[in-house]
Amino acid sequence: MCRTQVPSARCVVAAGRWGATRHPRPSRPTSPRKVDASRCAAYERWVRRRLILAFALGLPALQLVAEPALTPAAVTPSAATPASDQAAAPETTAASAAATAPTAPTALNYDFCSAQTEKLANGVCFFAPEKAVSPSGKRTLVIFLHGLIEEGQGWEHTMQQGMILYAKKHGFSLLFPRGRNGVGPDRKPSVIAWPLGPDVREAYEEAVLGEWAEARKLVEAKSGAFDEVFVMGFSNGAYFSASLALRNKLDVDGYALFAGGSKSALGNLKKPPANARPIFVGVASKDGTTRDKAKELVKALVKVKWPHKAEARKVGHVVGDAHIEAALAYLRAKKSGVASPPAPTKKAPPSAAPAKGRAKRRAK
Repeated sequence: MCRTQVPSARCVVAAGRWGATRHPRPSRPTSPRKVDASRCAAYERWVRRRLILAFALGLPALQLVAEPALTPAAVTPSAATPASDQAAAPETTAASAAATAPTAPTALNYDFCSAQTEKLANGVCFFAPEKAVSPSGKRTLVIFLHGLIEEGQGWEHTMQQGMILYAKKHGFSLLFPRGRNGVGPDRKPSVIAWPLGPDVREAYEEAVLGEWAEARKLVEAKSGAFDEVFVMGFSNGAYFSASLALRNKLDVDGYALFAGGSKSALGNLKKPPANARPIFVGVASKDGTTRDKAKELVKALVKVKWPHKAEARKVGHVVGDAHIEAALAYLRAKKSGVASPPAPTKKAPPSAAPAKGRAKRRAK
């Protein structure tokens, strides 16, 4: 990073190219060192904001945070954020499924797991903070399902780093499984996604779920069984999580969906199964690509009386800390059998009744 007093030459180059239009050199005589220091300070603030606010967006710009001026100047259109992450919802028709039959996925030779995580034998990434326990002292495991990832761009590492911050704050361990290449909405070989369509689901789902189960066994063999296990999904991962939850596919203690989710897997279900797992739906009200489908899912859950909780936040296509905290509180309460606190009731102001009485006396 830069230093305000004596910025390094590397920082001057990076911050200079980044902020040439934001902080132009003044026309009046000014010390070049002061101008460079000002740019470096602004550049540092920009880096911090990007790391804190946008870890889960999957933007190529996030990969320019470290040294934006030392990366290729031109970013090709193919490296842009997937515009239709929500399009991966399982609503592929039979005709389109036949026309887009899955092909053998390809993978680049790079490490999916970030340096902060442990790569397990089956390739799933794992992280455990020093205090991986809930406030009640229970050991919690979260299986986090990523959104669409353009392979080789580093988006998966950004998501992992953001969730690691939440794991440290809220006391849970993390499994980061990897989706499959070529199973996304456009079947693009370089995009890692989850098998949602009927064709790719049949081809890959059992193998994917088997990797999660194997990874959990490997971790529990070393540190003991977890007291509670939750599946959390973001964007494309939220759609897959919703599909798994509504089909009752996994022996877990609950699901949480962030900026995604669809009611498609409910079909014509009239009531939930006896062992239906609770679902937390985090509605991103500023995300026009997923907001409506998430609201439709909530209405469907209410109609069939599926155990759930929905919470809308004024956020975009992100995983927010408030949603994470609310999801953990709800799922942990359901696991322990503790009822959620009732909504506060509004009381009439103390002066309301006397005012009404005075009005009647005046009328007489």
